[in-house]
Order: sequence, then structure tokens, then C-alpha cells
Amino acid sequence: MSRCLYGIDVSHHNKNMADMHDINAYDFVIMKATEGKSYRDRSLPVWLAHLNDSTLKGVYHFCRADLGNSPIEEALNFLGMVEYALDGQTLIALDIEDKALKVKNIDEWALVWCEYVYNHTGIKPLIYCSESECKRFKKCAEWGCGLWVAKWGVKKPEKIKPFPFWAIWQYSSNHIVSCVRCDVNMFIGTRKQYLKYCEDMRNGKSEDTNDSGDK
Repeated sequence: MSRCLYGIDVSHHNKNMADMHDINAYDFVIMKATEGKSYRDRSLPVWLAHLNDSTLKGVYHFCRADLGNSPIEEALNFLGMVEYALDGQTLIALDIEDKALKVKNIDEWALVWCEYVYNHTGIKPLIYCSESECKRFKKCAEWGCGLWVAKWGVKKPEKIKPFPFWAIWQYSSNHIVSCVRCDVNMFIGTRKQYLKYCEDMRNGKSEDTNDSGDK
């Protein structure tokens, strides 16, 4: 793993840092934007205001399909919050965990959400899930979603099929940043490869991203 970037993911739960500028010690920061069909994380503009121009970014939506929300309803909430922040160095992710995983057709739900967001931004979202749930997202993997996988306390994630590789690995939830506990992540690839996940792919550019993650 000679080529890698390190980053944290944050939300309003992490906002009480002693100095929020300390997030710039990392290569990338992925921030919660929305949840469900109406919640918007008010900490997002605060994080953005403290980020340096050189720090890579990401924004994510927390899925609440378990509430009966449609993927379009939730995508509209997300887009309404983040479109101003999509600057060519910000990736998009759909966070699927907890109660949302009880939805039987969650793969189809997630695919509709991702397709809608892609059609409006040109950015193909990553799917965030635990290693044990990767197998449920075959349609998303076949469509071309990247994988942001959570697996703590191991040398590397291994059971990630049907995804061909993982792009980001959340390997701990006990990382301390400016006196606040945060999740910490590894991106396998270079800065240039990270930026591929942030591009508007509707303009005909190559969709090649990093394929150096462990198969």
C-alpha cells in the first residue's frame, strides 16, 4: 500500500473540536450533508469554511429508506444541500447502515438514488457500507459505484464482492482529531485518482478511477 491518502469523515457529532482547522492535517475530509428526505446537517457549511483549498473533500447522504422515503425524495434533499459545494474535488457517497439495511430491496433503492444524483451532477456516488453488507449491492456495483467500506480491527477488508475493489476503507472509529473522536479512512491511490471520483463524467472523459485497492 505504497500509494494512499488518509482522511476523516465528520458530521455535527464532531463539531466540538478545539480547532476545526486541524482537519486540514488530512488529505481528505468527507462530510455529512443530509439524512432522509428533509434533514440537513448544519455543520456542513462550517466544515467547508474551515477547509483549505488543497484539502480534498467528500459529501455524503445518510439513507433512511426504512422510513418509507423514496430514493428521489432523498436525492432531492441531498442535491439541494450540496450542489453549491461540488467544485471538482468533492466526491459523493451514499451511507447505508443501521435500519436502512432492513429494507429488502435496498440495492434497487440505492441504485435509483445514485442514478438520479449522477444525472444531476455527473458524479457517480460511492456506496458506504460495512464489509458484511457488500454482498447486498450487486446492482450498484455493476452500475459502477465505487465502494467505501467499513471494517475495523483488521489488516484489510477482504469480503467485498460484488465490488471489484474498495476505494476507501474506514478502518477505525477511535481516531482523535483536536480532542474529538472521529472515523479515519484510507484511500488507496493518488490525489489524481481521488479526483477521478469527483469529476463530472457526463462530458465524455474516461471513467477510470483507482484500481489499486485490494481485490
